[in-house]
Amino acid sequence: MSHLFTQLKQLKLTTTLLINSAFILVCSQLSGCNQASAYQLNDNNQTAQQAIPKTVVQNVQRTFQAKFVYGDWRFSETRVIKNSINAFIQIPDKLNMSKEQQQNYISQMICPAKHNSDFWQQVAPHELWVHLYTHDKRYSVYSKCDNPYA
Repeated sequence: MSHLFTQLKQLKLTTTLLINSAFILVCSQLSGCNQASAYQLNDNNQTAQQAIPKTVVQNVQRTFQAKFVYGDWRFSETRVIKNSINAFIQIPDKLNMSKEQQQNYISQMICPAKHNSDFWQQVAPHELWVHLYTHDKRYSVYSKCDNPYA
């Protein structure tokens, strides 16, 4: 009887271990999926480009190009991803801040100023995201800019 009890206990431990391992695997995969979706172009990129006027995307690009002319930080490109505008800025080294602090920094310091009403009115129907990355855009830290006219 005690042998049967020991086997049941081992089976329960094994089952618990498998469930916990599966949970960790699923969580890490979801995190990777979320990160990956932040940089992948929409499969239907043609539709996304048509939904956001080219002039709006070009205006966002000009705004960020002008902001990052001097210094080590470089504006890389503007992409339309899932019907939102995404600005990518390459930085030489990772910032010595937590992810949340970096996101707050992007929102407060890098996103265009709220008083820039012409810019925000033009962008208003669409989301604007700013991404900071060092070497690979897939591993960017990004934040959505708050649009006062949205």
